[in-house]
Amino acid sequence: MKPLFDSGSILQDTPTKTLDGINCFDRNGDNEWFETAYNDLAEPWDYSKRGGELFRQKFSVEQIRKHNSAPEALLELGCSKGLMTKLLIPFCKNIYASDISLSAIKACKENCDIPAKQHNCNMEYFVTGVPGLPFADNSFDIVSICDGLAGWWLSIDQRRQALEDAHRVLKKGGIAILTDCLMPEVVKHEEFEAYIQIVRESSLSILDVKFLYDKPWYKLESVLKKNRLEGAFSKLLANVSFAKVLNSVGGVIGKKAARHIVIIVQKD
Repeated sequence: MKPLFDSGSILQDTPTKTLDGINCFDRNGDNEWFETAYNDLAEPWDYSKRGGELFRQKFSVEQIRKHNSAPEALLELGCSKGLMTKLLIPFCKNIYASDISLSAIKACKENCDIPAKQHNCNMEYFVTGVPGLPFADNSFDIVSICDGLAGWWLSIDQRRQALEDAHRVLKKGGIAILTDCLMPEVVKHEEFEAYIQIVRESSLSILDVKFLYDKPWYKLESVLKKNRLEGAFSKLLANVSFAKVLNSVGGVIGKKAARHIVIIVQKD
């Protein structure tokens, strides 16, 4: 079957190598920590077993769909093993899944190739990161950077460069979704303010800022782990509907119950 989209047309750099359909770009060892994590653990951070994480990913996808219900080309940076990617497949024509870890991308490809074929979604896979995206200008309708600007331990300058990278590769009118764990009203207030300021100063325009009032879920998980009860309550902790209920409870409390922020920005 002929691809819906030629990945070569959206690349401005030549891959260092291509392995089993995965385009790899040398990042000078930037991926060492993440590669080790994906090699040492079956699933770092246990995303697929934690209702709070699953709810966050579902919420992020819902925000994307509100702004573009059928994107032609979506770039997902930090796709990990493809958990959120699978949620994007049913309404996207072309997805460009990217991660700094080759092991993560291999798992993403294994998890997403069959669903993509079922939904007639063209998948392309890349080992790369930000800043320094190898993609051409004006290539994507959507860029997803979840657990990125803060979660990837980027410096302030690297965060600025990453936002400019996203702006460059977006089409005019395209959107980027930024999701990070910042806890705006508690421990990391200064980091939160600095994060928002960097986004405001970028070339991207802020369309919407939302909070996930998900701290109650993570607090419950922490208490259960401390008391070695997470095994007994594993099904409850994996339940997305339960996580949604706790998020609603957190919403009554307000920002003090917020752990994650979701920002939608646009290229004017």
